[in-house]
Amino acid sequence: MSPVTLPELRINSYDISIRIPDPFEQNIGSWRDAKGNLFAIIQIIKHQYWIHWINIASFHLNLHENVVSSYVFPEIKRELVDDIFQRNILPYYLHLAGLEVLHASAVRSSMGVVGFCANSGSGKSTLAYALSKQGKELWCDDALVISTSPTPPTVFKIPFYVRLLPDTYKFFLDGKYDNQQLAQEVLPYPRTSTNEIKIAELSKIIIMERIGKSKIDQIDVIPLSPVQAFPNLIKHAYTIEIEEDVRKKRMLENYIDLTSKISVYKIKYPSNLNRIADLVDEILDLI
Repeated sequence: MSPVTLPELRINSYDISIRIPDPFEQNIGSWRDAKGNLFAIIQIIKHQYWIHWINIASFHLNLHENVVSSYVFPEIKRELVDDIFQRNILPYYLHLAGLEVLHASAVRSSMGVVGFCANSGSGKSTLAYALSKQGKELWCDDALVISTSPTPPTVFKIPFYVRLLPDTYKFFLDGKYDNQQLAQEVLPYPRTSTNEIKIAELSKIIIMERIGKSKIDQIDVIPLSPVQAFPNLIKHAYTIEIEEDVRKKRMLENYIDLTSKISVYKIKYPSNLNRIADLVDEILDLI
């Protein structure tokens, strides 16, 4: 397989001729946060994708030239544009370019890369970080990039940052879990050049489901059949709601192919940081 080439990010001053569409227009996509606040608008113009990040920048995804051009509002810092590009625009660009991307953290073991899918704030970054303290290589923090065509499927390590929630950061920092070299590891990873991207085999995917405090305080590991795994993976897939039908169809085919080639598990675990060591032990037995 040919290596993945990351698109070039070009920074431009904002162009007043760029029209940001109304989110309620036809054939327009919108992204909202957990509180329902609009933060981005997506549109397609002559098969070209635009992502307008409200009051920050408009990003033009040029798949033919492998370029993302950003048109940045005045007084917006370059660091913010870089962060939005790396954590949000790049995964969708790679998806539109033909790869599949899961909202997942991952580590690499001797058997290959293991991905952890979960809703935001459910602990997948915490788990991956804890596993890195057991000698596993951190592979990604939020976007697992997959080519489903090989057997086994292939994953690519793209630039990423490790981000822990404040309570999780404090948990590790307080010494409740081995915290050697913490200060170095939670800082942003340096951006890698295109020729430094790593390639590895995908071994397993684990769907993380955190149970409330009122539930039984135990960790359950449940193997999923391909039929069960498919809907669980799709809901964690990077996709654009208004993307063209051909790409949507291909995505579904790719995930059907993926679930036929690898093992997928669901792990139900208690919402308690103090059980992270037990969860890590369960994962280590599995991988």
